[in-house]
Amino acid sequence: LSRMASAMFQLSVGRVLEIKLHLQAGDLQECVEQAVREVLPLTSQKGIEVLFDWVAPPAPLHFESSQMEQVLINLLENACKFTPKCGVIEISGHPWYWDPSSDGNSPVSGGMSNGSVSVNTFRVDVRDSGPSVPAPYLEKIFEEYTTYSGGCDRAGGGLGLAICKSIIGRHQGRIWAENSAEGIVFSLLLPMDSDGQHSRTNGDHCHKAAVLMEAGV
Repeated sequence: LSRMASAMFQLSVGRVLEIKLHLQAGDLQECVEQAVREVLPLTSQKGIEVLFDWVAPPAPLHFESSQMEQVLINLLENACKFTPKCGVIEISGHPWYWDPSSDGNSPVSGGMSNGSVSVNTFRVDVRDSGPSVPAPYLEKIFEEYTTYSGGCDRAGGGLGLAICKSIIGRHQGRIWAENSAEGIVFSLLLPMDSDGQHSRTNGDHCHKAAVLMEAGV
């Protein structure tokens, strides 16, 4: 409840000024494991099997642990809500190459490398065996005021996915959804720290927030 209240506050205040991030090098796998423990009552009740596949990042990831746990819990709760009884949720993590200037819904694929291009992010996928989302709504489900029409309709993501998008955006990452043959997969990217770039960028965010405060925004 504390994490959710904090996330809702930041979602609201974030429209006015950039919230200072307290980034620290962390183990994202621990955040995933904690999120899985927190949704255990949901998965147990429906007999959902949770599969896990993880490749450790080759460079540090800097993030706020509580916020990343909130993102993962929201994604898993969403998956549990729509996964049928005795269904499957798959969680995977691996290094990835992301070209921020590329067009299209999905970032460029790369695995450990993409030709001569080294990976620069870490990707987490949460795939479930529930119903897919109509293509026109794949981006809209992350909007704060998208309505949910009930039943098995996933066209409205609700507040949880909007919070995910806000948190990942403040971490300079990206989150999106894609339909697959097995169901739907929610994916997120977090930048990997190279030569302290992420720390410097976070300092720029702090400076901008300070300027806004001084201006009385």
